[in-house]
Amino acid sequence: MATSYRDYTVMTAPAPIGGQTILETLNILESFDLQSLGHNTVEYLHLLIECARYAFADRYRYMGDWEVAKVPIQGLLSKEYAKEIAQHVNLEKVAMEAELHEEPWVYYLERAVHDPWKHDPQPRPADASFSASADAGGTTHVNVADKDHNFVCCTHFCDDQWPTPPKTGVYLNGMMGQLIPIAGHPNSVEGWKRSLTNDSPILVLKDGSPVMCAGAPGGRRIINRVNQVFLNVAEFGMSIQGAITMPTVDASGSVNLVGSRLPRKVINGLRAMGHRMEMVDEGPYVGGFSNPHGILLDFDTGLLHGGVEVFGATTALGI
Repeated sequence: MATSYRDYTVMTAPAPIGGQTILETLNILESFDLQSLGHNTVEYLHLLIECARYAFADRYRYMGDWEVAKVPIQGLLSKEYAKEIAQHVNLEKVAMEAELHEEPWVYYLERAVHDPWKHDPQPRPADASFSASADAGGTTHVNVADKDHNFVCCTHFCDDQWPTPPKTGVYLNGMMGQLIPIAGHPNSVEGWKRSLTNDSPILVLKDGSPVMCAGAPGGRRIINRVNQVFLNVAEFGMSIQGAITMPTVDASGSVNLVGSRLPRKVINGLRAMGHRMEMVDEGPYVGGFSNPHGILLDFDTGLLHGGVEVFGATTALGI
């Protein structure tokens, strides 16, 4: 599953995961000149948050296993649909207010005002209801590239700690907890259905060849973080390590999380535009964001460069 973004093709796994929310966010952002706003300025982060929020609203309302449930996946990833949403993004303030809720999907349902079904070839179901998924722990991500520039990007996602039956080597997974126990929704409990998860591995191509792969563990906060790593490279020309090291924001909940390393004037500027902000302390093994890492190919030298989260337990190796 893929979308184009500027001169790049961004790919993710063809499963109901967080990668599709990254692709939809990028489609919306493509309507704007991000470079002119400047990296991590108030204007840039406002736009990033707003576009991400529209994509998350669609995620919670429409997403699920499209091999079992009715999901307008082609509509959600339609360029025409993204342009329709982009026209409603207010560049000066938060476009839509909502009351705070403990569950983020309640907040986002109040923002899901657009209709991807009219951009999808499937017939609209009689009840195009909401979906939802919980946070989970225990995720592992790995990126690998060889001397021939073959890339592998893999996220292993599991829900909390489950036992391994003796002598089997099989790790039991609790992913049924990611489904919702209410019938009639795209992510409802149902036989043979894959649950909606947050893993977001991305493989990036340029001129048909792989140039970058990235991913992270970290629950639903994976999605915005991996997206910002890509944008830091694609829009602002950063190295993969620089792209990962930059301060970040997360818009996956009803309150935005913002890294404590961002200038206070930026944080206050976002608040002045109507954003609810919660500052997250960052330091060695301290932080409320996901832990991304990635590989980037330097076209000029042919060298592969690795980048890791500086505050997490992540390793880059070259052999």
